Amino acid sequence: MSISTHNSTSDSFSPGDTIVVSSNGGVYRTGTIIPPDTGTSGNPITYEFDSDVVMSCPLQTTWTNYSGNVWQSTQATGVDDLHYDDVQGEEQVSIGACTSEGDWYQTGGVLYLNSGGSTSEYDPDTRYTAVEVTLSNTNEAILIGECAIPSNIRDYLNFHGNGAEIKYRGAHGIKTCCGNTVPGTDILIKGFVVHDILYGISGDINTGIRVQDYSNVTVSECEVYRCQWNAISYWNGMNDTANETSGAIVEKCYVHDNPAHGSIDFQIQNGYRGLNNATVRYCRSTGSTGGVGFYNNNSDTESMHNVHIHHNLFYATGQWGINCFLAGDGEYFQDLEIYNNVCYGNGTTTTGGGINVNAVGAKIYNNICSENNVNENIQAEIRVTDGGGTPNDVDYNCVYHSTFTNLYAEDGTGYTHSAYQSFGQQEHGINADPKFVDPENGNFELQSDSPCIGAADDQIGAAWEDALLPGSTWPFNVNTASQEDY
Repeated sequence: MSISTHNSTSDSFSPGDTIVVSSNGGVYRTGTIIPPDTGTSGNPITYEFDSDVVMSCPLQTTWTNYSGNVWQSTQATGVDDLHYDDVQGEEQVSIGACTSEGDWYQTGGVLYLNSGGSTSEYDPDTRYTAVEVTLSNTNEAILIGECAIPSNIRDYLNFHGNGAEIKYRGAHGIKTCCGNTVPGTDILIKGFVVHDILYGISGDINTGIRVQDYSNVTVSECEVYRCQWNAISYWNGMNDTANETSGAIVEKCYVHDNPAHGSIDFQIQNGYRGLNNATVRYCRSTGSTGGVGFYNNNSDTESMHNVHIHHNLFYATGQWGINCFLAGDGEYFQDLEIYNNVCYGNGTTTTGGGINVNAVGAKIYNNICSENNVNENIQAEIRVTDGGGTPNDVDYNCVYHSTFTNLYAEDGTGYTHSAYQSFGQQEHGINADPKFVDPENGNFELQSDSPCIGAADDQIGAAWEDALLPGSTWPFNVNTASQEDY
């Protein structure tokens, strides 16, 4: 069946059904998959994607030469972006400004593209495998529930991507949304590659995978990159104080090169509730030049509870590796645990660092924070603020910077390692080069003589020690971990 036929077949799918999404060697260039039915607890409806499925955007197939190296094709207005063979083109202000290959301009329902030559072999339909455009009215590839239609909430659904690709959408790549006062629940999004969601389009806040107003949503084994705002975002937009969302899990994901806001983002705002009992684990994040590896922003008058961030690698981002931050009237995080993470080379000389926490009674153990590009008079490798509440517990971390001596900040005061120990924190922590094998090239294994080996706390409970079994893999080989590694 077509996507439109699928979307209109309400009451045709039953709990336990599997729907195979097959490209048959082609590409889905139009339409949004909107599940018409819901599963039940223990008996979900499963969408099984073939690995070669691509959900992209309309393809330009008829070009004529306009003048010189510029070709033209009829295209309705509203082109936000253009890619030729997965290379992003450059939008120009006029036809005359299209002087280099990849320059494009749209006016009056006509799209103009410089393909580098004027003869037939430079016809874009011949020169390129695909020329694809992102339209301003292109919706999500997959939309689970509909914000404007409360009755269309969809629960207990599994989406197995198996490497299927989603790209160039004008909205989010995958989105959950609930127009009801009760959150949707129990969604699995696994194994997708999502990229170039309005990448580089200034002012847009589009996200690769957007989880909104749903509880118990797991995003697993996905690669998400070049999305304009966030790679993976969890957000509660309901203002009913009785309805919180909980059970968010992001695991085994590789997120990289998202320019604006951050890689993995959990956020609630004034008047909204939720995002309790959340976990981020076994993820690798890098290259978000304008953002944060993990960004947890609370601007609500009630705090987030029971957030766990463990066994992740955050490096080479423009701000913090991990940032559990408050804004406005936000209340300090409670029951926050950050352990067994690596934060390396994050931040600039004016902002950012390793770990930043606004919390009471948080536990920050067994992390390695090294060479985060901090200004020691402003930021820190580890910075905690309790606002006069229950102090946070910082210990058994390896913290190192080859230049700066103030490595910590507590409630606005900077500390050297020895001073911080005298203050009562990092009693068992170490200040030493962790000796990664090749961090500049993304290898964060520890050399055999690393001072971190055996230096962590192994008496804090099995939940802190657990990592992946040997042989576990996911995008870009995030290293498996065991207690002995720490």
